[in-house]
Amino acid sequence: MIDDFKLIAPAPPKLWREIHMALAEEGQALRPEESAPFAIIRRDGEGRLTAAASGEISFRSLHISHLFVASPLRRRGVGASLLSAVEAYSRARQCERLHLETRSGDALRFYRRHGFEIFGELPRYAGEQSLYFLQKRL
Repeated sequence: MIDDFKLIAPAPPKLWREIHMALAEEGQALRPEESAPFAIIRRDGEGRLTAAASGEISFRSLHISHLFVASPLRRRGVGASLLSAVEAYSRARQCERLHLETRSGDALRFYRRHGFEIFGELPRYAGEQSLYFLQKRL
């Protein structure tokens, strides 16, 4: 029976979309129109990305998939400003919460300082590092 399956690794984006749409047709995943992707970015004078957040909104909940601040700008308030912009966007879209995952201790402390609470943890996710699931209710 196992011989009936074919491993494709890495899976191309087209195959990911096909699998996702098969699940959506069965009511087990969101259809594209049920999820609103977003990105909030900042570039320097030369066009280089210096800070960014991206994710999607589904069911009145904004998921932050990525939050990036270039190393030279860290601990200067840029991350806090970016997070504030994400929160303002989520409120404008009438979201009830923000949520994200991290395995970085520094990021965990940052998010907790900004009102996020841990609601789940996978211990020893990457070596000794845990993967934390956080949310902030609006």
